[in-house]
Amino acid sequence: MMRQSEWKGKSENEPVQRCDLEQKIDLIEGHGAKIVSKSGAVYIGYGAFPCVGEDENDEEVDAICFDIDDGSSITLTENDIKSYEILD
Repeated sequence: MMRQSEWKGKSENEPVQRCDLEQKIDLIEGHGAKIVSKSGAVYIGYGAFPCVGEDENDEEVDAICFDIDDGSSITLTENDIKSYEILD
């Protein structure tokens, strides 16, 4: 459920390319969602609010605080998310 845009290449013969307009974490924010992480874990809950997480190099990156239906929560960065589905 990614929002995408199309653009043409430099010439008429180049294929149409697709690019993402928004990050997954931005699209999940404020919605009930099912998230599959790159590690294979599945989370169902609510994308509560944006926050700061750490990437694999321990550098600060944009993230989302995701409230899981079981009452726990997790911080997910863009790179943590393999796929998602908006449920509401």
